[in-house]
Amino acid sequence: MVLTAYINDGHSVDILPAPVGRDWMDSTGQRFAYRCLSLNIANAHGWEILCDSGFDAIWNGGATQAAITVTADHGTKPPVVSHFGHAVLTFHVSCLFQTDTGHDLMVQG
Repeated sequence: MVLTAYINDGHSVDILPAPVGRDWMDSTGQRFAYRCLSLNIANAHGWEILCDSGFDAIWNGGATQAAITVTADHGTKPPVVSHFGHAVLTFHVSCLFQTDTGHDLMVQG
């Protein structure tokens, strides 16, 4: 299957194959998390779209958009916003993806 990324003018996108190993899985007792077959399959299929800057997001437990405070690294713009409140963050991806005919694309956080 071919996955094409049409990148918006003036932007760049850093995409990497997602690693099978995860730090949090490595930290489980006897690496127990790796015994979950569906989790291992999910780890082996996918990509990571890297943010072009770091940020901190702090949620105060509220339901409004103002309940999340996002602070970008110094001199950068945050790659996320809160459009919906309820601790939901929206990541901006500066491209449009197209798959081959007959293939679908599932995107998740």
